[in-house]
Parts: sequence; C-alpha cells; structure tokens
Amino acid sequence: MARAPATLRCSPAREARSPPAAEAFAFADLEVERVRIGELEVAVVTPRTLYAMKRDTVRPRDADDAARLRRAFRLEEG
Repeated sequence: MARAPATLRCSPAREARSPPAAEAFAFADLEVERVRIGELEVAVVTPRTLYAMKRDTVRPRDADDAARLRRAFRLEEG
C-alpha cells in the first residue's frame, strides 16, 4: 500500500500566526543518522538539519535552540 509523503507542519492555529514564508520539511528531505541506544538503533535528524528547522522560526525558544546548536556543532550560519 503506497503512503502519501509525510510533511512536518505546524498546527493550523500556529500556521495562522506564522509568517507566510514559513517552510515545511518533508520527511524525505531530512538528513538523518542512525544512533544506537542500548539495543535499539534509531534514526535521528542531524544537528545541521535540526538547526535548519529552527533557525528561521518566529519562536524565541527556537532561535535560542538554533544558536546553541550552531555553537555546539560548529555549524555555519545561514
């Protein structure tokens, strides 16, 4: 059975408050890496992907998270 591509989007209420240029991230476009946690192997987005998802949002918390990710992982701005 074919599945529709999943897209990360905010809720309709939050979307109404977001700037019109806000982007959605499709799961297929996310850069992921495998991480072992005990006996489990899980896929997580890379720090660079998480930074890209947080850097241009309107929430102050996301801006703070983006700045911390940039410093911690020595990511380029932009």
